[in-house]
Amino acid sequence: LKNRIHAILHRNLVQGGPRSDMFGKTGREWLLRCALPALPPHEQEIVQMTLRELDLLDQELSAAERALATGAVARDDARRLMSIPGDDLPVAITLVATIGEVQRFRSPTKLVGYIGRLALLNLASYLLRR
Repeated sequence: LKNRIHAILHRNLVQGGPRSDMFGKTGREWLLRCALPALPPHEQEIVQMTLRELDLLDQELSAAERALATGAVARDDARRLMSIPGDDLPVAITLVATIGEVQRFRSPTKLVGYIGRLALLNLASYLLRR
């Protein structure tokens, strides 16, 4: 969706705007105040429609994240994973879903090997020893 708006601006040779986030507060103000009036009427409607779609998707993503957070807080394994630096909610939920029941692994090494973190742990311990 964002690419659609960028393509419309590019196609109509509309330049400028914020360099950081075209779809943040400042970027949207620029889009509505400066870029939109420079576009033909049919392109203005497409940009406005696309911005409404982005807003709707943001609301849906927020609702999904709240549901995931509620489920994660109820699980000890997810809370434990979220206590690891760098492992936030999406990572913890993904690992819980991927691993399943931890008891099915005979050793911690088998578990770590299954999820593919063994190489990273070996690399980290190697670098720490140097």
